[in-house]
Amino acid sequence: MSSTIEDRMILILKEEGEPHGYWSALEKKTGISSQRWRKTVNRLQRPTTDMLEVIAKLYPKYAFWLVTGTTDALNGHIAPINSLMFPERLYAEQDSANAYFRLSIELAELLAKTGEVEIEDDKKRMSAYERALVFTQYHGSWLVDVAYEIAKSNKYEELKEILSKREVERSLVLANYLNNSKEGKANNTKKDAMLVRDSRTAHQSVNELFWRSSELE
Repeated sequence: MSSTIEDRMILILKEEGEPHGYWSALEKKTGISSQRWRKTVNRLQRPTTDMLEVIAKLYPKYAFWLVTGTTDALNGHIAPINSLMFPERLYAEQDSANAYFRLSIELAELLAKTGEVEIEDDKKRMSAYERALVFTQYHGSWLVDVAYEIAKSNKYEELKEILSKREVERSLVLANYLNNSKEGKANNTKKDAMLVRDSRTAHQSVNELFWRSSELE
């Protein structure tokens, strides 16, 4: 086992929870008391499913890492800067990926609202989202019609535009990684501008995607 979901939740909250008033602001955003958040950080209670869901939606860039413990940095799925990542090590944030995640969440919530899904009723909620097997094909619920209506909206078009920008930004991140990887192996004299470097990682650029064991590789 690697780190636990509890560990990763705490790391997200510790990274974001430094500014004064963060906990009360988090309570207002989530409807979950600041006391529960503080207890989670101090390991006095384990994070509950509602806490996990709301943190994943507030920080979608961390959602993949929160659940799996791994990252997919080229696609915008990163970890907070205060966590040690492996097998990737890149903390590069992508604005377009963040925008895509957030608008996707907004549209998913719009589908539920427009389709009048009874979120608090387990049975009715499942009937809305579970597709039924009809002979050899899966058929969706009434939400299929609602989804097609939302797909005509400006918001949905915006999502597709963001995806195009995201692909451009992703290609730049990939090119930057490839260049830094080559330069790092050829010349390790260039150092990143930081006040204090960890001597064990000083031979690598912060823009390298993967760990590289020595300067001679």
